[in-house]
Amino acid sequence: IRRIDPSARAVLVSGYDERGRIGEIVASGFSGFLQKPFRRRDLGRMVGEALGDAPRKQTSEEP
Repeated sequence: IRRIDPSARAVLVSGYDERGRIGEIVASGFSGFLQKPFRRRDLGRMVGEALGDAPRKQTSEEP
């Protein structure tokens, strides 16, 4: 994904307990970690945080 778009943001979602490795996960390029099962609002918050300072890309459909 990063080869295609170096500015891409990604959140790691896993059913395994990776909370002790969050620093390593973020250092490897993920914007955050969300453990399953999760609530919809937690997913929304995490995606919002990951995209918070991302510049908006213009698509060919936008003026």
